[in-house]
Amino acid sequence: MPLELSEATQVRMMLDENRHLLEEIKKNTERTRKYILWSQVFLVVRMLIIILPLIAGFIFLRPFFKEAGSAYEDIIGSGALEVLKSLK
Repeated sequence: MPLELSEATQVRMMLDENRHLLEEIKKNTERTRKYILWSQVFLVVRMLIIILPLIAGFIFLRPFFKEAGSAYEDIIGSGALEVLKSLK
């Protein structure tokens, strides 16, 4: 009988230690889950900070670039015609 009591005590101690370790694992897992969640949130925010200004710039600056391009073509185009005429 004493051996069984000793074994029961050992089993009880091992179960208590196991429960304690499982609680620590649960806490660490929860921290890791929160870290991953916030990492994903900030990744989306960073992407929006990069992509939204590019889209807005494309939408709002396209007319400006068209005007600048046509003005550049006028300057280069007239000079190019004169150069071609002088080569004849």
